[in-house]
Amino acid sequence: MCWKGLFQRRLALGPRAHVEGGTSSERVLFLFGRREGRGGGLCICLNTEDEEKGIERALPIVAEAVAAGRLGGWARDRCEAGKVETPRTEKPRIDWTKVAAEVRRLAVAATDCELEIVASARRLRQAPWLLDLFVKFAREQRARWERAPQFMRWVSAPGHKRVLESRVELDGRSPLTRRLNTDDRKVEGPRRLRLLLWHAITKGQLPGGLKHEAWHLYGGKIPEETKRLLRRLRALPWGQYKLHREPAAEYLGYHASTIDWLTDHEEDRQQDPVRRSRCDATLRSYHRKTKPTPISRSWQFSRVGGMLHKHKHNFYGRVTIEHFILEWPLGLKDRAQAEARVKPAINARTRVGKAARVWRACVVGSPEAKTALVALLVEQRQFRDALLAIGAKRSKGWVEIVKALKKPPLNEASGGAWRDVCAGSLSCCRRVLSVRHGQWKCCSKRRACYFA
Repeated sequence: MCWKGLFQRRLALGPRAHVEGGTSSERVLFLFGRREGRGGGLCICLNTEDEEKGIERALPIVAEAVAAGRLGGWARDRCEAGKVETPRTEKPRIDWTKVAAEVRRLAVAATDCELEIVASARRLRQAPWLLDLFVKFAREQRARWERAPQFMRWVSAPGHKRVLESRVELDGRSPLTRRLNTDDRKVEGPRRLRLLLWHAITKGQLPGGLKHEAWHLYGGKIPEETKRLLRRLRALPWGQYKLHREPAAEYLGYHASTIDWLTDHEEDRQQDPVRRSRCDATLRSYHRKTKPTPISRSWQFSRVGGMLHKHKHNFYGRVTIEHFILEWPLGLKDRAQAEARVKPAINARTRVGKAARVWRACVVGSPEAKTALVALLVEQRQFRDALLAIGAKRSKGWVEIVKALKKPPLNEASGGAWRDVCAGSLSCCRRVLSVRHGQWKCCSKRRACYFA
């Protein structure tokens, strides 16, 4: 085809960083047509960045070029045989603003609108074939403008929306694919991609650095306020940073994980215990479709605390197993000595959690599950001995704790009977263990709960 049928953006800076006519701009639209023999083709600066103004300024240029025979091949490709005719020598004065508005209206109308084109051509004093040529030209530009810009792509977002996402290859790493959370192709999309490219250049991950094509297209100055914000977040530890990541993401217009990348907190996020447990639970649910593993939220999988409690300058040992809370005096007033006293019990409790996670990853009824369960019960006995060594036997609930340490974790997927005396309120049993197969039944007189 002899005509590309689309605008092109080019740098058109003059001697004083202005384009033709004095308009201050860095990227403007050009009307470009491939040459058809000697004296053919087009390469005209439209002196604007706006697509609608570009259409309005391009229409008279296209009409004049077609009349002069410089775009005959392009016109023949888009018009039926016999429709192309030489315009009259004396043409009436044409209001190209009205023509451009009508062309834009017809471009978004139905594909088959020949009758409307004929009526509009008669009203605007245009040849029907020429107006049809303008409409097809405008549709081609609209289809091109709806494409994602270079180094970006469209992705689906919540609410049946589509937003832009970056797509830039990096050195020795996976591509830079970060959601930009905007559908603005002119301002917001390039602005948000510019910050990502700047950070990739700072870390030496963008091939070529400042000479990369993406930086030539979208590069520019980063606001000092944004740099100060990222420096301040980068200096914070993870515990304080995670309180500010969501507001910073909303302020800059990114997803929170993108802020983690911009502030070099990605590894800290991956090591966060809460997020790791959520990821492990998601993976177990995903693999459970083909690999039947236990479903359990027993005390063995809970977080390991410090096992210390201070009251009136005295330190006490404290541990929670199921719905029982043990508390006993350590006879110490120095925190360092108290932490050293309970350290063996904390280590034993940590080994219980690791053994429980190994058991939960095994298929139900397999030899590996039986071996893992035996190892878990051994670790629970060692945990009992560690508690006994630091004086936990003086607590009132020690007898119930010894019974609980002899039992394996509850597999909620298999159901079955389970019974235990509730030392607290009856609602705590419903909160600690979720019901999947069966129903909780509680007796307020005996203060007992069982799973039927």
